[in-house]
Amino acid sequence: MRHAKAMTPPRRRGCTRALVLLLLGCLGLGGGLWAQVAPHLSLHQGTTLVINPVFPPLLRPARMLETGFSWLPSGQRPWHARFRYPRLSLSAWYVDPGNPAILGRAYALLPAVEMPFVQRPRWQLSYQLGSSLAFLDRPYDRATNPTNNVVGSRISNLTLLRLRAAYALAPPWRLRLDLSGLHFSNGHTRYPNLGINIPALGLGLSYHPGGAAIQDRPSRPPAAKAGHWRPALRLHYGLSGGKAPQAPRYPVYLASVYLQRPWRERLRWQAGLLYARSGYIAAFMQDHDIASEASGADMWVLFLGTEWMMGRFSFSLNLGPYLRTAYLMDYRLYTELGWRWYLRDQQRNPHMQPFLGAFVHAHSGEADFSSLALGFVF
Repeated sequence: MRHAKAMTPPRRRGCTRALVLLLLGCLGLGGGLWAQVAPHLSLHQGTTLVINPVFPPLLRPARMLETGFSWLPSGQRPWHARFRYPRLSLSAWYVDPGNPAILGRAYALLPAVEMPFVQRPRWQLSYQLGSSLAFLDRPYDRATNPTNNVVGSRISNLTLLRLRAAYALAPPWRLRLDLSGLHFSNGHTRYPNLGINIPALGLGLSYHPGGAAIQDRPSRPPAAKAGHWRPALRLHYGLSGGKAPQAPRYPVYLASVYLQRPWRERLRWQAGLLYARSGYIAAFMQDHDIASEASGADMWVLFLGTEWMMGRFSFSLNLGPYLRTAYLMDYRLYTELGWRWYLRDQQRNPHMQPFLGAFVHAHSGEADFSSLALGFVF
């Protein structure tokens, strides 16, 4: 019989050394090669939200360490000016949700974009959005960790939403106060998947070799006019983790046709029809010899949504009612969150836009499966 292996002190020291070396490397990069690069270090404390009565007990507050670097883009793209010249960042994260013996710890390398909305000579307010994969060292295991009914896989998505206040201290330092929300979920690719949600407060410092003052930027260009409705197509392949711990994964096939319309520079409105076929429902019906029509595993959704543009990248949210649900599923509301990357520059090539995407699909607010997509805007 296997025994649980807690992280030994040498392993903890190794992770700490790695974070310190990353910070020192960022300081060297910021001070020498690239004056726009700003290393940072922050400490955060919060609480893991208990969203279900079967959630494991929490022994202490959630604690997080963040270190990495940020930099300013060139400022030559129209979207840079419309978002008030955002900063891009790459940070290493260490997260202790509050019960290391059951929930373990999480480690991630997180890219993010920070966009100011109030900017003064010595201080600014901004919001930040980031998403990446995280490694969790104590997922559910029937033999060694059976009480972890929150995390079913070692690899999970980490999404960060943050509000930040920054104040310029004596050059080249800048003080940062953060209100953050972290969400861990594997998109139901492996059961269980209650998810980990942590609101937290953080305090940090960033080092700006070019000066800590908040620089004034040129005014934003005039807002672009709304464009025309254009047809688009998406094809998805997804995975669902079934409804039991360590159950096999089942494929999910999706296709959607929709219309989208640009609105100014930042947003696109979308409306369309989505079809999905659940491999889990098809296997369930076959295993139980359920005599039903072949379409018992099919779902149809009518959706409306928006897409938030940041150059070639975008974040989208779609919602809509079910026109048809699969066998034994009493769903009402479909929700879809996704990231997309457009293969062609949209300013130079506004038409015929292929893109790649990663999506999480939920029913009535509960994640059901994740998918990768290939799409085309005509």
